[in-house]
Amino acid sequence: MVKQSLEHYHINQFTRLPKGESAADQIEINQLIGSKLVGLDLIGPIGVNLEWTNNYPVLDLSLATTTSYQTVCIKCQKEIEQKIDSSDQYEYSRNNDDLNYQIHSDDTINLTQAIIDTTALDLTEYPVCKTDCRGLCPECGIDLNSNPNHTHKTS
Repeated sequence: MVKQSLEHYHINQFTRLPKGESAADQIEINQLIGSKLVGLDLIGPIGVNLEWTNNYPVLDLSLATTTSYQTVCIKCQKEIEQKIDSSDQYEYSRNNDDLNYQIHSDDTINLTQAIIDTTALDLTEYPVCKTDCRGLCPECGIDLNSNPNHTHKTS
């Protein structure tokens, strides 16, 4: 596992691969990204697997991220842990108009945006503690999962 800056990730070993050849790398991120991902409360580090393929003049990246974060069930408001396991493809080149995916003259790239984008792909829009969560009583707020027979008398 290589420790280097995400903003200046060195790729010279991958750009020197024979055309069509691939090589892999792994990194672990302990900070930075969570705050840029809509304020996620990360439980542990983000594991990042990178597979580079030299398709000169571009460098293709298959990127996969795994992590867990703390959030709240939208139905019952209990704290829950959600796992992220996502992957995506990116193309880096020296002539890319998108500065997030450009190879710089010193053979470095900025991996930050690709990692953020890939990790965000697997975020749950409406997290629930379980698929059959009953939520909270709209009248009194009691947890209907713990009190499945809860009712209110109507007058």
